[in-house]
Amino acid sequence: ALAFSLWPGSAQARDCAAIIYQHANYKGAAQCLQVGRYNVNNIEIGNDALSSIKVRQGNVVYLYEHSNFTGRRGVLTKDSSYVGDSWNDITSSIIVQ
Repeated sequence: ALAFSLWPGSAQARDCAAIIYQHANYKGAAQCLQVGRYNVNNIEIGNDALSSIKVRQGNVVYLYEHSNFTGRRGVLTKDSSYVGDSWNDITSSIIVQ
């Protein structure tokens, strides 16, 4: 339930290396990510659901098309209110550095 209270600027949000969102424009279910690896079963917003993301300055997020960090890889270093048609609703694993 905590995931739904992560608004930009909140204390919880500042502790996240990244926040992933189910819908564009930072809407829908959200999940705070720390530095680490998130396989399909650790992505609480759902498999193939990510549409927008906030990335804390200095962090890098790698999106993977398939589970186990395979398939196409996307690299994000800043907030994206929409990850684009080529990445919308296809992310199955994530690495945050």
